[in-house]
Amino acid sequence: MNTFSPSDFKIIRSLTDEKNRKFNRVYLCEHIISGDKFVLKYIKKTDKNQKHLQKLLFEANLQFKHTSLPNFIGIYQNENELFCFKKFVEASPINIFFKKLKYSKTEFIRLFLNKIEPVFAEIQTMGLVHSDIKPSNILIEKNEKDFNVHLIDFGLSFYPNETNRELVYSLSYSAPELVLNLLDLACHKTDIYSLGICLFQLFEGEIPFKQSHPGMITHLQINSPLEFSYKTPKKWREIIQKMCVKQPLLAPPHQINIEKQKEIIQKGIEGRYNSIKEINKVIENIIPKDYGVKKWFFFRR
Repeated sequence: MNTFSPSDFKIIRSLTDEKNRKFNRVYLCEHIISGDKFVLKYIKKTDKNQKHLQKLLFEANLQFKHTSLPNFIGIYQNENELFCFKKFVEASPINIFFKKLKYSKTEFIRLFLNKIEPVFAEIQTMGLVHSDIKPSNILIEKNEKDFNVHLIDFGLSFYPNETNRELVYSLSYSAPELVLNLLDLACHKTDIYSLGICLFQLFEGEIPFKQSHPGMITHLQINSPLEFSYKTPKKWREIIQKMCVKQPLLAPPHQINIEKQKEIIQKGIEGRYNSIKEINKVIENIIPKDYGVKKWFFFRR
């Protein structure tokens, strides 16, 4: 890693809602000499922050090979603070990018899944679970003829053999094994589930399990299948459903012992696709290509 000092940078703006960030802060900053833009993740070292400090150090020390995955390139710390720097990518969250598409949306999703296949494959090979796959963490970097995919924010990532991770999950997006804190069951298919929820949102224009009460959303996350409208083509529905297979508990979790919960949830996990590569093979075989995207590229030349 490079040797950086906070004095080498100037803050441009915050990248988070600081009212809702209890511990760490995320900023867009600029290197004073080079003018290059970086993302700065910052946290104070306090007794209350120890778990969050360890999470940030874990994230900052992950090393990826694929350019679509984020490598921190500089860490600075003293007795009271930790600063972690990574390159800033000028890109849009996938749901925002998707709404502005001027060509076939189904073909975009086909291309997107092809581009994210090696990204998921690297994470799978590492045995790492991202555990926070959602549209805001999937960025689309676009140029005139093509686009790049970036998967960011590994702050909640973990290896399933860890035993000291606190319960953290995303409403609507997280698989049942995360919601129930059955972390020893978590695997690559856990992230495939969340990616399936993202695809549902792209087609349907809204997240599933929409309820005003978080407890009801959690109940639906654990037990209910996805409900599609006409907006999602039938063959894509079948693929997304298989990405998000779950086995309902049929009773409140507190009425089912842990071993029985694991048995039920594991059945759901086993029903999902094994990899994005497997999904792409299915798409290639059952969904015809829409060449509208190629026409769009042609007229953009």
